Amino acid sequence: MNALSLARTSIACCALALAQGAAAAVLYQQAPADHTIDANFIQADVFGAGTGFAGNQNAENFSLGALSTVTGFGWFGTPVVDPADFVVRLFADPGDTPTTLAGSVQAVATGLFDNFQEEVFEYRFTLAGSPLDLVGDYFLSVLLDAAPSGQPWWWLASNDGEGSSLVRGVDSDPWIAEVPDLSLTVVGERVAANVPEPATWSLLAIAAVAGLGRRGQARR
Repeated sequence: MNALSLARTSIACCALALAQGAAAAVLYQQAPADHTIDANFIQADVFGAGTGFAGNQNAENFSLGALSTVTGFGWFGTPVVDPADFVVRLFADPGDTPTTLAGSVQAVATGLFDNFQEEVFEYRFTLAGSPLDLVGDYFLSVLLDAAPSGQPWWWLASNDGEGSSLVRGVDSDPWIAEVPDLSLTVVGERVAANVPEPATWSLLAIAAVAGLGRRGQARR
């Protein structure tokens, strides 16, 4: 291998060793169905979470094709008395025991209405503590623990996705795939290697050639 090819190899290795950066992004999204278009559109309240864990539990799948640092999730649905009553859980396989996520939920008005003319809110869930490093396929389960108020809640449908979501009664019940898709957003940072600036490439080349020079002197 000649000096030039060795220098190129050294530069490539140095480039791969550079610190990785992250760009803030919406990592995955299934947009909410717009019920302002047609009053007979797909019902937003196909499923609902009843009192505590006794009502229907719902889950929607998402996929991250590259390693990502997830900082929160979002979904759309009907109003609630207290967004803190939401229970948010994550699992990779329907047979797994879901992990309950700690965090805070903010309700944001959207100007949308479902087909019963009830106002739709966007719910933004921010993880507490450390973010999640995820890659691959997962399910997000959202239900309203309505025991304090007895309030029903409906998760807004989406026209995106694979055509179905998961539903079950209590934790001991199996998940069943049913229509429709549900609205869902995954937010965070997609991990990506930084591309060095031209000046950085020059410094790497100088360092690599200098290193080759020292090797040559040592061999004499």
